[in-house]
Amino acid sequence: PLTNITALDVTANRLQTLEGVEALPKLRSLMAKGNRLQAVTKELTPASEMSSIMQRLQAEAAVQRTWATLPVTLTALDVSNNELAEQQLVLAPLKPVASSLTSLAVRGNRFPMDGTHRWPIIEAHRSLKRLDGQELQSKLLHRLEAMH
Repeated sequence: PLTNITALDVTANRLQTLEGVEALPKLRSLMAKGNRLQAVTKELTPASEMSSIMQRLQAEAAVQRTWATLPVTLTALDVSNNELAEQQLVLAPLKPVASSLTSLAVRGNRFPMDGTHRWPIIEAHRSLKRLDGQELQSKLLHRLEAMH
């Protein structure tokens, strides 16, 4: 049955959302690179197009609901080379997913991924061992732990 799926590769399928993966409780690996993901849910509007704080809060709440439904077993997520525009909306530090991810790939989206922009991702997802295909050095992780 579908509920036993542990790995799902939907690479390059023109997907616009990841809705539905919450029905896969044993999912450990989700590869969704090269799609058309602009946000996690279809109804989101980029913050740059929002006119009010209320719209922004509603969009963030919608992202949180969707990410919160990802299986707690998820350890690898690849959403690289999509059309994701806002790092904070997409990569919000949401439990339980944030505590289980060990590998995350987000490069090739519309938000910057230089050193300054990598720190919030690493801080929000303390369990990460790999980010964008690069192994995070244990020295760096220990330094981060010492800061908190």
